[in-house]
Amino acid sequence: MVPLLFLFYVNNLPKIINNKSIPVLFAADTSILITSPNKNDFQLKITTAFNFINEWLNTNLLSRNFNKTHYVQFTTKSKPKFRIKITYNNKQISTISSIRFLGIYINDTINWKYHIDYILPKLSAVCYAIRIIKPYVSLETLKIVYYSNFNSIIKYILPFWGTSPHSKKKFWDAKEDI
Repeated sequence: MVPLLFLFYVNNLPKIINNKSIPVLFAADTSILITSPNKNDFQLKITTAFNFINEWLNTNLLSRNFNKTHYVQFTTKSKPKFRIKITYNNKQISTISSIRFLGIYINDTINWKYHIDYILPKLSAVCYAIRIIKPYVSLETLKIVYYSNFNSIIKYILPFWGTSPHSKKKFWDAKEDI
């Protein structure tokens, strides 16, 4: 019941900021996406959105966890990053180059290397487990283990990272180890 009440509580937050940015709410996490090729416009949008969020939090007697508040600037390798500082009450929001978002590791150039490096050991462990239990269980049981572990890991967000050059060799080599 508490999560449902929380959702009702934060339901109006996106309406407050969505003319300046794109809010993404999941459970108790809030992410704000802001786009602009112009540094000054970007700074204005991010400052405005951040001020609206802070005002909304104060009005609703909520607080932000500065230890979990980060800023990632996504760019291509050919475009320079903007040097932007975001502060509130003399506290600066930390700039990071990669973040975990809904189980996906994303870095600032969105090349999927971090995510693939994160899931590869998991896939290796599943391959090892399947090799170990293979002589003792039926093919049906092996399929269940494969689909519930290996396949579920590899298919999670596959439409996004599946075309990454980092995924081609590593995953199919891991699958052949079974």
